Formats: sequence, C-alpha cells, structure tokens
Amino acid sequence: INNCSGFSPYCGVMIESHLVEGNQSIPPDGKPLVRGQSVTDACVNWETTQRMLDDLANAVAQGRSKVKQSVPSVAKS
Repeated sequence: INNCSGFSPYCGVMIESHLVEGNQSIPPDGKPLVRGQSVTDACVNWETTQRMLDDLANAVAQGRSKVKQSVPSVAKS
C-alpha cells in the first residue's frame, strides 16, 4: 500500500492475491495443482489480503476524518 498522505490527489493499490500464498508451475506430467494457488505471479494469501484491506480501510477513514476537520463548516442561512 502506497502512502497516500502526500500532496498528490492520486493513490492506489495493486494486490497480487489468491487463496494460497505463493505460486506454482504447471507440471508437464499433468500432476494435480495446488487448489487456490496462482500459476502466474506469486501472491499473498487470503488472510494477508484481508489484513491489507482492513489497513487500507482504516487509513482511508483517518484521511477522511483529517480532511473533514480541516474544512471549515459553512453556516446555513
């Protein structure tokens, strides 16, 4: 997760995620693959993905709270 507390209005995340951590090669002899594990890029597992998304949600909530506090309220007429 990139730190989005700087001056740029843009930030984002890319999580290589799957059910099982890591990756595996497709065996040429046709042996079974590990169910839920990537055959391309290495990935974090589901539990790690959940923690990362929880951390992201908390960071967004804190950022929104700071913005809300820094914007003066306008009196309604």
